[in-house]
Amino acid sequence: MYGRTLITSVFWMIGVAALIAAAVGAAPAPPAQTQILDNQDVGKAETAAGDLVADAFRSAAHTDVAFVSAGDLKSLSSPITPGGIKATDVIALLMYPGDTVVTMALDGGMIGQALETSVAGYSQPRLSFLQVSGVKFTFDPARPAGHRVTGATIGGASIVKEKSYTVAMLNSMAGGALGYWKVWSKRNIVAGTTPVTSAAAVESYLKTNTKPDLTAQGRIKASK
Repeated sequence: MYGRTLITSVFWMIGVAALIAAAVGAAPAPPAQTQILDNQDVGKAETAAGDLVADAFRSAAHTDVAFVSAGDLKSLSSPITPGGIKATDVIALLMYPGDTVVTMALDGGMIGQALETSVAGYSQPRLSFLQVSGVKFTFDPARPAGHRVTGATIGGASIVKEKSYTVAMLNSMAGGALGYWKVWSKRNIVAGTTPVTSAAAVESYLKTNTKPDLTAQGRIKASK
């Protein structure tokens, strides 16, 4: 009798385990993270729209880096999902769609100064806050302004102060707008390059990148 009861119990446990395994196997996979074109905090944080426009400028100018200031972009009233993104939607975010994207020659020290200028007013939103492409950097908001950047790379390698890099940005910003006159001037514009409008740069980029990755790229990180 005892042996028969034990066998029955074993089979009952096996059956329960099988039912649990089947239930787990049948459970639907968690939904993938929804990607949206967002620009809500463009004046103080990396945004999907800022990344996209910066990538478009860098692609159009074939440069190492691209800078897009918060002042170059309009706010986005409601996020756009990837399936609904059109070039016209992104162009509508450009504050100056007719301004041209130019190429600057800046050394690593100047790029470091630009990054410091970008985060000098953190955490209040500022028009001078930079959205970036080709460069990643970290900063410590607890440090005094001008000494906040704790690390920066271009193309995965540490920035070399004496090395010259090419940087794409709008012509107005190249002229020193938003306080960047302290870092560079139009004398740093590379002669002989053919500028394109910011609108044309975005349109061309989205023609060849029809499904841009809108997840956080981790290009700008504040220490906690």
